Amino acid sequence: MAYVSGFVHGFKVGRSEELKGVVCLPPDLTEEEAIALFVRTMRTIGKSSPVADEHADAVLAAVLGMAFRCA
Repeated sequence: MAYVSGFVHGFKVGRSEELKGVVCLPPDLTEEEAIALFVRTMRTIGKSSPVADEHADAVLAAVLGMAFRCA
């Protein structure tokens, strides 16, 4: 889960240029909340989903993007 924490932190400090304007994380989103969201979403999707076979960064970006779309 350290990966999720690092991803969220990196995103917040602006290191994810390719996701700017697509994913808008709330400034008060904690790493713990992001981890909980990721776990809930992956449990819902299930291991049989093709999404589960993608790279971790792509799956995490998709989960956060679905939850926090930019207006």
